[in-house]
Amino acid sequence: MGRFLHYYARYLAGEKQREEERIERVGALGRCEVPNKQLPALEVDLRRELGLHHSNHHHHHKQCRDPFLLYVLSLVLIDTKKTTEARLILLESLAGYPCNWSAWLAFQGLAKQERWTVPDARGFLSESSNHSLPSLRSHWIVDLFMASLSLEVLDNNHAIKLATDATMVGLLPTSSSRELIVASAHYQLRQYGEAQEFYERLMESDPYRIEGCDCFSNILYTQELLPELATLARRLVSIDKYRPETQCVVGNYYSLRNDHHRAVAYYRRALRLNPHYLSAWTLMGHELLELKKVGAAVEAYRRAVDIDPRDFRAWYGLGMVYELMKQQYYALHYFKKAAQLRPHDARMWCAVAQSYESDQLKMYDAAIRCYHRAVTLDDPDGVALSRLAKLHSDLNDRDEAAHYHQLLLDRLDGVSSNPTKAPAAATAAAGLDPLSGGGGSRSPTFEVEGDDAEAGGAPAARIAGTSTVDLEGCSESLLFLSRYYLDEGKFAQAEAYATRLLDVGGADRERAKILLKEIRSTVEQQDVKSAATAVGVGMEVGSTTMDTAYGLPQQQQTMMMMTGPSMGGGGADTGNVYTLVPGGAQSDVSDMSADSGSELSFDLCE
Repeated sequence: MGRFLHYYARYLAGEKQREEERIERVGALGRCEVPNKQLPALEVDLRRELGLHHSNHHHHHKQCRDPFLLYVLSLVLIDTKKTTEARLILLESLAGYPCNWSAWLAFQGLAKQERWTVPDARGFLSESSNHSLPSLRSHWIVDLFMASLSLEVLDNNHAIKLATDATMVGLLPTSSSRELIVASAHYQLRQYGEAQEFYERLMESDPYRIEGCDCFSNILYTQELLPELATLARRLVSIDKYRPETQCVVGNYYSLRNDHHRAVAYYRRALRLNPHYLSAWTLMGHELLELKKVGAAVEAYRRAVDIDPRDFRAWYGLGMVYELMKQQYYALHYFKKAAQLRPHDARMWCAVAQSYESDQLKMYDAAIRCYHRAVTLDDPDGVALSRLAKLHSDLNDRDEAAHYHQLLLDRLDGVSSNPTKAPAAATAAAGLDPLSGGGGSRSPTFEVEGDDAEAGGAPAARIAGTSTVDLEGCSESLLFLSRYYLDEGKFAQAEAYATRLLDVGGADRERAKILLKEIRSTVEQQDVKSAATAVGVGMEVGSTTMDTAYGLPQQQQTMMMMTGPSMGGGGADTGNVYTLVPGGAQSDVSDMSADSGSELSFDLCE
C-alpha cells in the first residue's frame, strides 16, 4: 500500500502542476493542452516495479502483481493514449482486486471512448474471463458495472433492471452507488417523481453526500420547487462550498430565480474548480443563450462536446443557438446529432422537424415524418400533434388536420386514441428515415420554447420541451373542429365544439359566441329550405293525383283549388275553381256545384 501511495501521489502532483501551467497560459476557462510532465518517468518506474516491459506486456497475466500499482499504471497509459494496453492492465488490476470501483470507472471511460454498447463490454469481459481472468466471471460487481455503463450509454431501463435485481438488492441493500444509478436512470427517463424519491432517500441515509446532488437540483429546478432547491443549496454550502457540485446547485437556484448573471458566475466557479465538469459547461451555455450572448454560448456548448461527444444536451444547445441566429442548416445538423444520440426522445425529433419546417428549408414531408416519429414515441407535451394539425391545415389537408386536432383534444381529455394513424403522406413515406430529408411541401415555421429537464438552467433554453397543452392551448383545435364540422354540414358536432370553446374565456369566448350564432343561423336557413322543398314536393304530388282522378291527359295538367264557403249570406255553397290549362285550352269543370261559382283560368304558356 505504501508503494501505491507513493506512485499515486506522484501522479496527482503532476496533474496539479499541469493544471497550474494551463491556467497561467490561457486562464481558468481557456482551452490549452498541457501534458503531465511526470508521466514518462512514472511509467518507466511502474513498469520496472511491476516487472513489465514493452516487449512482454502481453504476457503480464502469468504472474500475480499488485492490483493497485496496475491501476496507477493504467491511468498513466490512458493519459498517454495507449488505450489498448491500458484496457488489459485494468483488467488484470480488477482481477486482483475486483472491488476497486475507481478502476471500473476508468474502464467505463475507455468503453465510452470506444463507443461500446453494454453487450460489447460484457462480451469483452466474458472473453477475457474465460481465457485468463476467471475471477471476474461470476463476481457480483460485474452486474453493478454493467448497470453503471447502461446509464452512461443512456440504456436507462436496462440500468434500472440490473440495479434493482433481487440478487443485487440482496447483496447491496443499502449501497448508495446502486441507488444513485437507479435515481439517475429515472431522472434520464424524465420520471421525476421516482427520481426525487430515490434522491431524497440518499440524502436521508447520507446527509453529507454531495455526489449526485447536482442532478437532484435539476429535478427540483424542473418542478420549480424553489424552497427545496434553496434548502439543498444551503446544505451543500455548509458541507463544502468549494466543490463543483455545490457551485452548480447554487447556479441552478439563481437560474430558477431568473438571475441569469449570477447563475453564470456560479457555473464559472464550478468550472474553475473542475474544467472538465460537463454539466457546468452545458448549463452555462443555456444561461448565456438566455442572456443573448450567442458567441459565448456556442463556445460553452463546444467545450461540452469536446469533453463528451455523446452528450446530446450540448448538441441540442448548439442547434438552438443556430436556430436563434436563423441559420437553419447548421441548426438541423446539430439537432440531427442530438436525435441520433437520443433516438427515443420525442423532443429531439420535434426539434429536427422544426428545422425542416423552417422558411429556409421548407421540407415539409420530412417534417411530417419527424413529427410522426415523435408521436409514436409518446410525445409527453403534445407538441408533435399540435404541429401536425397546424402543418396539415396550412397545406389545406383539412381532413388530416381535423384528425390531429381531435387527437390533441383526446389527449387533453385522457381518451384512449390511436395517435399513430398514418395519413396518406405518412403512408407514402413509410420506411424512410426521418433524418434523411426529402419532401417539398410548404408550411410556416415555428419557434421552440421550453426548458431542459435533463440539465436544468434557463427556462427558455432547457430541453424539457414546449409547454404542455392545456385547455387554452386547445382553443385553436376547438375553433378549427367547430368550423370544420360546420363546413361539412355536421351542425350538432360543430355546436358541441363551439360550446366547449365558451369555457376558455377571453377573446376565444367571443369567437365562440360568433361561431354559435353562425351555426344556428345556418341551421335555420337549412330548415327553411327543407320546409320549402317539402311544400313543393307535396303540391306536385297533389296535382298528379287530381289529373289522374279527372282523366286529364298528361299534357293538360290542371290544378283545381276549391275555396271554402262564401262569407256572404244565404248559406249557399260557393266555390271558386282555378283551372290551369296548358296551351290556353279550357276544361269544362265548373259544373261541380249546384250553386254558381267563379272560374279563373291561367294559361301556363304565358
